[in-house]
Amino acid sequence: MLRDAFPSAGLGDDTAVFEREAGETLFASDAVVEGVHFRKEYSSPGQAVQKAISSCVSDVYAMGGTPERILVTAGLPEGLDEGAVTGIVAGIAAACAVYGIRLAGGDTVFSPGGTFFDISIIGRSGSGGAVLRSGAAAGDLVFVTEECGLSLAGLRLLGMLFDGAGAEDPLSALLPASKEERNAIVSVIGSLSLLTTAEGISALCRKKGLGAPAALALRMIRQQIVPRANEFPRLGRGDGVTAMIDVSDGISRDLSTLCEESSVGALLKEEDLPVPGALRELPGAAPDYLAGLALESGEEYCRIFTARGGGSKIPEGAAIRVGEITPSGGALLRSRDGKTRSLGGGGYEHFFGRR
Repeated sequence: MLRDAFPSAGLGDDTAVFEREAGETLFASDAVVEGVHFRKEYSSPGQAVQKAISSCVSDVYAMGGTPERILVTAGLPEGLDEGAVTGIVAGIAAACAVYGIRLAGGDTVFSPGGTFFDISIIGRSGSGGAVLRSGAAAGDLVFVTEECGLSLAGLRLLGMLFDGAGAEDPLSALLPASKEERNAIVSVIGSLSLLTTAEGISALCRKKGLGAPAALALRMIRQQIVPRANEFPRLGRGDGVTAMIDVSDGISRDLSTLCEESSVGALLKEEDLPVPGALRELPGAAPDYLAGLALESGEEYCRIFTARGGGSKIPEGAAIRVGEITPSGGALLRSRDGKTRSLGGGGYEHFFGRR
C-alpha cells in the first residue's frame, strides 16, 4: 500500500538512494524487537543492538555501498539494570569498530513492552551507482556470497538449550548430555559479540572444558545472536552485478523478492545450494533437511546477486553459483529427483510468521 501511495519514493530496495555531488547517499533503517527478533532468555540487550546494526550494515552492502554513520534509538523497559545499559553501549562500540562506522546520534525512550532498537544508517554507493533489486534479466546467473544455514541452526540449538526442544533434530548431536556442560555453553553464549572470532569461541570452550562439537554449536549460535555482515567480496556494477539483495529472511523469500522486483523468475538446483560443510557432516542430516536450512535461514546477512556474461567478472572463489534467472515463473527449486517446486512461501514473513 505504501508503494501505491508514494509511487515516486523509490520503495522496494534495501536502502533509499539520494544523489549527491560525489555519487549517491544510501539511507536505511531497521529495528529489532524483543519477542520478535530476540528473546531475553537467549540474548542480552547489548547483543540485540549489535544484531540491529548488522542488519542495517548488511542493507548497505546489498546496494554495493559503504556504511558511514548510524543513529541508534533505544526503547528500554522500566527497571533495566545498569549492567544491561553498559552492555548496550559496549555493543554499539563493538559494532562501530567491526564495521568502521561512526555513531552520529539517536534517542532513548521508555518502552512499556520490552526492549527494542531502531537503527538508521547512512552510507555511500560504490562506483557506477547503487545496485538495485530490479536489474536482473533472463540468462543472468544467480550467486550467493556465502554458505547459508548457520543462523537457523543456531536458533534451533537455542531452543534445545533453553526450551528442551528438538531432541530428534540432527543438530542435537552437537550438544553435550550433561546439565553442567550445557550450563557451561549457556555461560559462553552471554559473552558472544561481533568481536568474538571462531578462534575466540574455541578458546572459551577449552577454558570451560567443552569439546569441538560445543564450539561448532556456539559458532552457529553466534550467527543467530550477533550475526556479522561481511562486506567481502566488494561487488558492484563494475563486476557485472545486475541485481542484489541481502539474505535477511532466507534465500527462498529474498530471492523471490528479487525476482518480483525484476519481473523475472529463477531456477535453483538442490545440489548447488550453499550448505555449510559443518552441516553436511551432521549424522542423520538428510538432503531435504540440509536444503531447508540453506533456504530458510534468515539473518545470514550475506548477499544474493545476479550477474551477466556468465559471471566472468566475479573474482574466482568470491561467490557460490546457485542458479540462473529465467524469463518468468517466480523462484523455483529443482530437487535431485528432477521435481520442481516454488520457493515463494519459504523464509520469514513478519505478519504471517515462519512458513
